[in-house]
Amino acid sequence: MSNLKTSILKLLQRDKKLEIASSDIYYKNPVKSPNSGILILIVDDSKTAQKVLKNIFMRAGYDVLQAMDGESGIALAQQFKPSLILMDVIMPGISGFQATRMIRKDPEIANIPVIIVSGDEKASEHFWISEIGADHYLTKPLSSTELFSSIDKLLRSGSFENTLNTEASEVVEPDSTYEEKNLTIGNELKILVVDDSRTVQYLMKKMLIQRGYEVLQAYDAKTGIILAKKNMPALIIMDVVMPGMNGFQATRHIKKDPKIADIPIVIISGNRQATDQFWATRMGAAHFLSKPFSRKDMFLVIDDILHIKSRRSDYGLNTIVEPDNHAVYET
Repeated sequence: MSNLKTSILKLLQRDKKLEIASSDIYYKNPVKSPNSGILILIVDDSKTAQKVLKNIFMRAGYDVLQAMDGESGIALAQQFKPSLILMDVIMPGISGFQATRMIRKDPEIANIPVIIVSGDEKASEHFWISEIGADHYLTKPLSSTELFSSIDKLLRSGSFENTLNTEASEVVEPDSTYEEKNLTIGNELKILVVDDSRTVQYLMKKMLIQRGYEVLQAYDAKTGIILAKKNMPALIIMDVVMPGMNGFQATRHIKKDPKIADIPIVIISGNRQATDQFWATRMGAAHFLSKPFSRKDMFLVIDDILHIKSRRSDYGLNTIVEPDNHAVYET
């Protein structure tokens, strides 16, 4: 786990001591039922899904705990030790895949059953369960009948029979923007993005996290080299025009350092001239991309370099990384 993730989790774990507004996320069911005392943690950034799921579980007699992102979900699982976790896939920050993996690596909460919920109808249930460590996989839209059936199998509590007379026809719909946020697992490989543009950094981080990668960021070449040596990323995405040392110089420096020389580098530039492509190859870069480029352009290159077999041909083509019009070469 990276230092950043560790720091985030430590801060979130302080919630109990600081007594955050747990009344806004923890719903103790006042009604006595066969499901009393069973706490279900819902990790989903969709307020609509949270509301529907909370109502379904509360009517069935469960206690409900809510988290709007993966980091908070992990912290709440550590604090409250729920009976079961319902985990969405695509959320701000770490994805549901990464959160589930991190849960499985924590001895205190590793045995909590996790149900992955996704809007991707083409995903393979066996793949998610075996690769991510989830106990079950459900595809949105899903009915409360499907949900309770899965919970009953995991908890062996008879909850399915006890809830057959609840709103069985109620349906949890997928996030309407799911296709725009389409995700393929990056297996938590580290990718270092070296670019002085905050806009480009934001877009690149968003795209890479949604595909399951861990993202490191540097806003200048020298910092990029330091981070590369410290973290040994699987890939470096290097801009050309930056303050101080440019991307070509940084690439040459990296290729001369035996410790990090084998890390593949993708040069990105707003200059479409052949000279930039020439220098990228001359400096030892694995590939060159001209801005603007699409999400698909980027992931085709990454998949090829890292030998990743994509599970879907649709990469979510709407995201475009534009060149920074204010970029200038430093003399």
